[in-house]
Amino acid sequence: MKKLSILLTTFILLYFSMSLRAQSVQRCNAPAILDDLSPEVYAATLQSRDQVNARHNLPVSTLRQRCHRTFHIPVVFHVIHNRSTDSISAAQIQTQMTVLNEDFRKKASTPAFGSGVDANIEFHLATRDPQGFLTTGITYTKDS
Repeated sequence: MKKLSILLTTFILLYFSMSLRAQSVQRCNAPAILDDLSPEVYAATLQSRDQVNARHNLPVSTLRQRCHRTFHIPVVFHVIHNRSTDSISAAQIQTQMTVLNEDFRKKASTPAFGSGVDANIEFHLATRDPQGFLTTGITYTKDS
């Protein structure tokens, strides 16, 4: 009889503890307060949340199309030299940039370690400076 009462008590306690957990508890009352104070703001908040959720639930095909877009990054080379004969030529810089782009794009016959992937990134010499003026993308500075 003692075993039966212990078993019955355990069953009843488990039953009530499970039913307590099944209730949904509203942890934050902010949405209700916001709706009471300003229904327009609350509606705009819900709309922006839905837009964010829609962006996160894009089909895989759309995500793949976005991944195959190539990013073009303008760069500026700053060459510091002692004499004009020590200077690196624009042709040398362009050759190295070509090698860099081949490595980042994983072009055929590019020597590399490991399997690698096409990063869809291409570097090019900047044509404009931050103020909008034309530039070659290479600056030469004499070291004193």
